[in-house]
Formats: sequence, C-alpha cells, structure tokens
Amino acid sequence: MSKPARGIAIMVVGLLVFAILNGVVKDQAHRFPVTEIIFFRNLFGLVPLIAAVPFIGGLRALRPVNLPGHLIQAVAMSVTLVCAYFAFATISLAEATAIMFLQPVILVVIAHFFLKERASLTAWIAVVLGFAGVLFIARPVGVGLGPGTIAAIAGAFFAAVAIAQVRGLSATNSALTITIWYMALSTLIFLPTTVFFWSAPSPQDLVGLVLMGLVSGAGQFLIILPFRYASAATLGPVQYFSIVGGVIVGYFWFAEVPSWTTVIGAAIVMSAMALVLPKREHPQTVKHQA
Repeated sequence: MSKPARGIAIMVVGLLVFAILNGVVKDQAHRFPVTEIIFFRNLFGLVPLIAAVPFIGGLRALRPVNLPGHLIQAVAMSVTLVCAYFAFATISLAEATAIMFLQPVILVVIAHFFLKERASLTAWIAVVLGFAGVLFIARPVGVGLGPGTIAAIAGAFFAAVAIAQVRGLSATNSALTITIWYMALSTLIFLPTTVFFWSAPSPQDLVGLVLMGLVSGAGQFLIILPFRYASAATLGPVQYFSIVGGVIVGYFWFAEVPSWTTVIGAAIVMSAMALVLPKREHPQTVKHQA
C-alpha cells in the first residue's frame, strides 16, 4: 500500500471511530451533563496518547515552549466540545456534523481579520457558500435558529479559533504534543465543573464513560497519524466521510432520516470546504475531532 493510500485508510478508520463516538455521546447526554462526559473523554483519552509519547522523543518532547498558547488552544477546544456535544444531543448527528464543517470556512475569516492573512476571492466565495449551506440545514425561515443549530455554529467558530492557535504552536511542537497538552489542560478546566454538574454513573455507565474516553484518545491519534503519510490536501476531502458516518450512525442508532434540506445544505458546506482546502502539504497540521 502506498503512503498516501495508507494515510487515507487510517483517516477513514479514525473518522468512523468518531462517528460512532458521537453517537455514544448523544446517548450519554440524556443521562449525564455534557461537562461530565467531556471530563471523562479528556481524562481517559490521554491514556493512549501518552502511550505514544516514546515514539515522539519521550517526555522531553512534551516540554511546553509556549504554555499560554497551549492554554488558549485548550480553552477554545473545550468550548468547542461543549457546543458540539450539546448540538449532538439536541439535533440530528448529520445536521450537527455538517454545520461543524464550517470550521475551515470560518478560519478564513479569522485569518483575514486577526492573522493578517489576505483571503482570496475564492475563499470569500467559500465563506458565503458555507453559511448558505447552514441556512439550508437549519431552515430558519419563520422559526428562527434553534439552540442546537446555534451551538453547532458556535462550535465551528471556536474550533476555527483553536486551529488558528495551532498554527503558531505547530512551529515548535509536534501534533501529538499539542493534542496531549490540549487534553490535559482541558481535563483540568472541566474538573471543577464536576462539583456543580455531576450525575453519579452506575458501574455499567462508568465502564461506558471510561471506554468512551479511551477510544476517543485512540481515535484522536488515528486522525493525527495520517498526516505522516499524506498531505493535508490529499486528506482534506476524506473528512467528508464524517457526514456519511453521522448519517449512518444517526439512522441505525437513533432512526434519524436526513431531510432533503439537510442533504442539500451538507453538499453546499462540503463544496465550500473544498474551496479552502490547502493546496500543499502542511505536515504539522493538527486536526481535532469533536
């Protein structure tokens, strides 16, 4: 198997893992506070990631070069998870996943106004297309945007902020190092929330929460690893599988049937993302999955 093909295969497996995990989160959100789910997700997600540390140079590779930068990125991703998990719990997985695909489109706006990166006409067309796609998905005419849709849009925005921060961190840190620091700091961020938002899990539920965290960490590694074998431009379109996975899990687990507006809206959002895909390899790029 060629290296790009290997990267694509690993990415598909990782995206499938996260599609299933999003279904798990949707199910768990009916019994536990979102913050509690995220706490378990991050705490036990660290286990498989830390196990991979010897392959990136040992503990020395984890020494933070820019701790404030890691903290900003961790806060942004923590807010992303709260918004995304709330969206998963309140709207269909297909809708939430499609709206979260706005992240690279929103990143264009953030980069233009805050990072002084001049956006091309094509990029601005992608911005307009992306939000038009969300309007198709949300169907706001006469009823207004629902809380789940607003949460998904907010999640995409904060995910874009996190990725913008990663651009700076990646100059001196490996992708795995950035991810470990994000999950460790995010665990500390959510630890105090367990005092106020906590639902005691049964032994069976506790096993489920721990397994969810462990698999999430492994899935995160499966999303990072492909960039060792293929470029971001090659792997970008593969991420569309997330929407397919959301449709499959939503249909078979929760009997969610996507409406025609969701299908059209998702296609428009995917088209917008395609316009802003990188045209050359960025080996240090980190992709975070909700």
